[in-house]
Amino acid sequence: MIRIFEFLAAQINEDVKGQRGIATVYGFGDPLRIPANNLPAIVISPVGTAPSVSDSANDKCIHTIDVSVVVDERTYFNQQQDEKTGLQEVMTVMAETDDTGRPLDSTILAVVRRKLFENSSLVENIIDGGEIKYGFTGSREFTTIEAHYTFTVQTKPYFR
Repeated sequence: MIRIFEFLAAQINEDVKGQRGIATVYGFGDPLRIPANNLPAIVISPVGTAPSVSDSANDKCIHTIDVSVVVDERTYFNQQQDEKTGLQEVMTVMAETDDTGRPLDSTILAVVRRKLFENSSLVENIIDGGEIKYGFTGSREFTTIEAHYTFTVQTKPYFR
């Protein structure tokens, strides 16, 4: 799974971070532990791994991964009516589309779908194309607005 994380972090840094004004990309992280001065951030977190037998000499792993966009809600307190809200911001970074409904190349959804699923030698199958959930998380210091894209992939079988 570490190789998948490193690949995703590199692709997100290249395709999303600079174009979307993201401060930090965490290759492994807990969105609740990010300091406010590092927001907005993208966090790649493991959800689970299920190793299984592929055949008599090979194993495969099924990995569930979460990629999150996290922004500080306080940034959006004094927004004008015609400016994006924090929720709109995380939605556009996660899955903004063009007029045809295709995710823009500078979104998390496009990076995962096009770079990891289509162009990567790391993944053999998409087990679950994923789900995007939006929400708010409060801490003692501040509240964050978040979008979480959780998906499941199967790695190529390896010799055990």
